[in-house]
Amino acid sequence: FVFDTKKIDQLRAKVSSASVPRPSRVEALTALIWKCARAASRSNLGYSRPSLSVHAMNVRAVAETPLPDNSVGNSVAYLTAQASEKEAETLQDLVCSFRKAKADFSRNGLKNLLENKSIFDIPQSIKAKFEKDEVDFYTFSSIVNFPYYEVADFGWGKPVHVTLPNYVLSNLIIIMDTNDGKGIEVLVTLSPEDMAFFERDQELLAFAAINPPVLDVSIRKNESPLLISSL
Repeated sequence: FVFDTKKIDQLRAKVSSASVPRPSRVEALTALIWKCARAASRSNLGYSRPSLSVHAMNVRAVAETPLPDNSVGNSVAYLTAQASEKEAETLQDLVCSFRKAKADFSRNGLKNLLENKSIFDIPQSIKAKFEKDEVDFYTFSSIVNFPYYEVADFGWGKPVHVTLPNYVLSNLIIIMDTNDGKGIEVLVTLSPEDMAFFERDQELLAFAAINPPVLDVSIRKNESPLLISSL
């Protein structure tokens, strides 16, 4: 699903509220995808379930004390935003939930990570249902602003399109830049039953294009028709 700059700006304006007057692009897209995924689950099951959206968080960006010089690898923890069984939760509600989760993590998440040695905590209010598999669980990871297209230039030109391989993990959402750095591409993995409803959601389609061609546009611009898949 691809969102161009104009549609992203329209979405950000739609999801803004007094609590979050200037939502980021990722916050706006997260709310939309989460809302539409929950609607797909509800249509498929015939009833609403509580849900968690789980977001990979770069610990280096929020650490108050710099990490040791000899620390290597990804420093990642996960923050969780929660939505109840209510069907009427708006995009603004979900953005506020996500923003609150980020604020809570910034205050307490790193401390809990260091003390509990756990990168992920289930909220107590939903833990029992989670353990009984009565909660929809969506994992989000944003790699927006990561220079994939520059890194994938191996000397024969900038690739037309960089993407990630298929994932077997269900309910996984990857958010990344388009090749011009202006739009955003969202890779969504849902069950076939949920995807059948999700990809027809009119609220989603008001902002997103589904699988637009990448070769035709780029070749007309005399770019190298090279596709890169990150393994």
